[in-house]
Amino acid sequence: GGADGCAAAAPASGRAPEMPHESSRPKCLACLWRGLAVWVLLVVTFGIFGYDQRTAYNFSLAITQPFASDSLAPAAATAGESTTPAGESPAAAATEADEAPGEDMSDETTSPVAEVSDTTTTTTTTTTTQVWDSTELFPDPEAPRLFVKEHIDGAGHRMKTIITGIAVAMKNKMKFGGVVPVPNTVTEHGHDFRKVVDGFFGVNASGRLFTQHPATFDHTFPSLAAMEEKRTSFDKQSSVYCPNVGEWEMVPVPASRYFSPGLRAALRRQLEQRSLDFAPGRVAVALHLRRGDLNKGEYRATSNKYYYGLLKRARAALPEADVHVWSSTANIMAHPDKPKWKSSDFDGFRKRGARVHLDDKNVLDPWAHMSRAHVLIMSKSSFSMVPGMLNPNCVIYEGSVSKPLDGWVNGWDKRASYDADLSACFTRAQAAAGLPPTEAAQQPPAASKQPLPEEEEEEPREPPKTVEPKEPPKKEEPQEPPKKEEPREPPKKEEPTVSGAFPSDEAEIRRRIAEVARARAGLYKDKLSRPEFAHTVLVTGANLAYFPFYKNWRCFAEKHGLDWAVIANDEEAYKRLGPDRAMPVLGERISGMVGWGNVKLDSVGRNKMFMVLQIMNLTGLDVLFSDADNVFRKDPFQPGASIGDLIRSGKYDYIYEEELQKAPSKGHKAPGDGGNTGFFYAAGSRKPRRIQAFFAGVVDRVDTIRREHHNSGADQPIFWDVMNELRRSKGSAEDRLGFRCAAMCGQQPTCAASAEGTIEYCAMDPFMHPTGWEEPPASSVSYHANYATNEAKIAKLKKAKLWNPSSCEAQKEGD
Repeated sequence: GGADGCAAAAPASGRAPEMPHESSRPKCLACLWRGLAVWVLLVVTFGIFGYDQRTAYNFSLAITQPFASDSLAPAAATAGESTTPAGESPAAAATEADEAPGEDMSDETTSPVAEVSDTTTTTTTTTTTQVWDSTELFPDPEAPRLFVKEHIDGAGHRMKTIITGIAVAMKNKMKFGGVVPVPNTVTEHGHDFRKVVDGFFGVNASGRLFTQHPATFDHTFPSLAAMEEKRTSFDKQSSVYCPNVGEWEMVPVPASRYFSPGLRAALRRQLEQRSLDFAPGRVAVALHLRRGDLNKGEYRATSNKYYYGLLKRARAALPEADVHVWSSTANIMAHPDKPKWKSSDFDGFRKRGARVHLDDKNVLDPWAHMSRAHVLIMSKSSFSMVPGMLNPNCVIYEGSVSKPLDGWVNGWDKRASYDADLSACFTRAQAAAGLPPTEAAQQPPAASKQPLPEEEEEEPREPPKTVEPKEPPKKEEPQEPPKKEEPREPPKKEEPTVSGAFPSDEAEIRRRIAEVARARAGLYKDKLSRPEFAHTVLVTGANLAYFPFYKNWRCFAEKHGLDWAVIANDEEAYKRLGPDRAMPVLGERISGMVGWGNVKLDSVGRNKMFMVLQIMNLTGLDVLFSDADNVFRKDPFQPGASIGDLIRSGKYDYIYEEELQKAPSKGHKAPGDGGNTGFFYAAGSRKPRRIQAFFAGVVDRVDTIRREHHNSGADQPIFWDVMNELRRSKGSAEDRLGFRCAAMCGQQPTCAASAEGTIEYCAMDPFMHPTGWEEPPASSVSYHANYATNEAKIAKLKKAKLWNPSSCEAQKEGD
């Protein structure tokens, strides 16, 4: 069933089939009989109503349809050939995407149109007959071909999958073979996605892009990491199927290695032919709000307050900016008569001088504007992620993007560099607009005058109507003079509100990790007590078997007024901890009590490194991790405590605890080549992309060693192997590990590099933070009961007078 016999039935070009010659008719009849036989077999096997229609669709096409070798054709068609379906003009084909009904703002979002201050605006579209040129990106005609699977919901998620597949193919020196389709070509918001593809890539691109699943691929991989590991073994022109290319966000490679400037420019080329509504000579600001099918107050429907704060900062830096907002009030096609939003919900943006576009008739005009805006403010949506990947200017993302591109700015103001990052972004926007940089854009706004995005006031709401009393009002009694108002306590940080069940969906796990980390950031319960730590979250880990250790650790942490989050390594621990403090582990769930050398302990260590990476990636926070057997005798963040002072200095990307079984001699200096990974600090906000790349390199090395040694591979020696590899590399490991050089405090850097390209790290004072010493000094601030396992750890903590979980429990019961 491959390309023989029925080649005329569905040519790769997508043109109407020609009538076959007499000699080919028997083969085509054979194809039809084979197709009919397959359908009969499927009906018998799965039942008339019980089979999976998508499986049947792809299975039958795999046998009855030809396999397209090249899904993306060169820019110009062969001389004398038409790339337009019979009877249709090129202009008509190019504008079909504009005529699709409904709205399709994304897999999870809304859709935009031109409702501008309650008036309709018309956007003129420039059409073209050119097909998207893929030869410049995939010059090797004999390279292996990568195939991906089409997503099933909205235009945003579907297009994101396609351009991600193209990016993965380009990065791995493959050709992009095409997309294995799903039956529902109309998205959940009512757009014919094939027409959207034609508008995005060029005339009849969908006929070349969407292929049929061959009977067998040469290689099929469940994940991108697995495919890239085997990349060198692919034969020329082999077909490789990797449906889950979206996993590129998890690999230890900077995102911009996939989405190069050349690729982004090529993907943007067709949208650049569409005219824009932006005012000439001004900085264009495009903002996307995900609304439409979401409920008000839902996590993904980011509050207006966030956007108001960013608009206020943009107006201060770019006072003449032309601001446009794209969003939707329409629900998905399944619930068209149940709108959740109305036009007046966007009045706050109109009052702030923005032109509001609601419920566009097509998705291409919003994408054209957002991909070419000088400033793009994204939402939690694949719909805005697509133009975000294409936009080369100032892109501000909402913080939930797991792998932002170089230069993107996290819009949440929870880091020291926030104002400087925004200032640099706005300056780039002015340069993109061809305008000289203004002093306002170059000067970061004063923190005292500019509210954080989430603190910006909402629009004033009408007071609730009062019910008129039925009885006449009673005579008023003389009122006492008002009492003097007592000083109020500072408002407590809002706790996350989620259900108590351990989530199974990976996206939901990531959301909860981010929520809990942000809620617990600040190190102290009183978030105003030490504002210098506002961007740091204290994290420990536990499963049900280790709960006695956690309760003991918690007992001493509470005595010092600390606040923290817990990595729940199994479901029972998650239930005990509660969703307001527990972060569900994104990795292997480990139950039971395990000791050093046990492969389960290696899994716990791997979870720790991976979760720290995820917290930094999802929130931009700094992370201080402490094992539950590392107990705080004193407040570790008070002035004079080693770890607190080192963090407070703001000089270091990584701070660690030395691994010393006994007290060192006086004058001891840490060599910087080894330490304990059960108590460390990683600065997620200082050099975010580099420190994340470094931790991703550690996790990748752990995974590689565990695969080669049957899941055996402890995180601590592997971490320091990676660090020492960086120290020895003399700059050659930057691509893999994020940093070019390393600089241990008190030592010279290992090579010459900028401060940005150097990981700056330091060890805690071992006398304040000892590890497993039989007699820790009375001056110690913390004590780590290592060089022992399980019950022996408890004995060490008892000897150090740091094991007393019952006292905290008794105190709680008496409160």
